Amino acid sequence: GGPILVASIDSKGIPMVKSELAVKKVRKQKGEKDQKKKMATVAAVFTQIPYLRTAEEIVESLFAPENKDHKKREKDSGPERKRVWASLRLPQATFINNVNEEMNRRDPQRNKLRVVVTDGARGLQHGVAHIIKDAVYVLDLLHVVEYLWAAGHALYGEESSEAVDFVRQRTFRILSGEVSQVVKGMRQIVTKRNLKKARRDKLLGAANYFYRNKSRMRYDEYLKKGFPIASGSVEG
Repeated sequence: GGPILVASIDSKGIPMVKSELAVKKVRKQKGEKDQKKKMATVAAVFTQIPYLRTAEEIVESLFAPENKDHKKREKDSGPERKRVWASLRLPQATFINNVNEEMNRRDPQRNKLRVVVTDGARGLQHGVAHIIKDAVYVLDLLHVVEYLWAAGHALYGEESSEAVDFVRQRTFRILSGEVSQVVKGMRQIVTKRNLKKARRDKLLGAANYFYRNKSRMRYDEYLKKGFPIASGSVEG
C-alpha cells in the first residue's frame, strides 16, 4: 500500500432495546430515560498515497460539492485495503489497542507515516494518544465546520448568506493555519457585540473547542503532506 497508514476512530451511541420481560417501574427516576445508550467504538484502517490539496480546493469541495473534477480526483486517491470494524462489547482502550495492533501488522518495520483522525471527544483523544504512539493526530475537519455553522447561525440566523460567508471565510483561514487568529476573532465578536447568553455560548463554545484542539488542527501542514483531514472513512 501507500506510504501513509491511516486510522480513523469514532464512538457511536447505540440505543439499547429493553426486553419485554423487563420489570416495568412505576415511575422513572430523575434523568432516567426509556431507552439507554451504550457506546460502540468504530475504526477504519487503511493505507493511501499522499493526496496534495490546497485550502481553496477543500473550501470548494465543501461549498460547491457539485464539482465533478474534485470528486474524480478524490476517488483516484482514496483508501487502499480498508478494513472497517466495530465493537459494542470491548472497552474503548482495548479496542484502540486492537487498532494499534492492526497498524503494526500492516507496517511492522514502522516505515510508513502514521495518521490518526478522531473527533474532539477528550476520552477518545487521550486513549489514542496513550496507545498509538509516533502518529500525527488530526481533528476531523467536518466537526470543526459544524462548530462554525453553529456560531454562524447564532450570529446571523439559519439559511442567511451572512452565515454562509462567516463559515466559508473562517474555514479557509483555519485550513490556512490561522486557528489562533480565528479563536481570537470569535472571542472579540462576543465582547464587542455584547451578545446574549445563547448566542455568546455558541461562539465561545466553538472558540474554546478550537483552542483546545489547535495542536490537532495544523491543516496547512497536513494538506501539504497529503494527509487525510476528515473521518468520512469511518463515519460512513
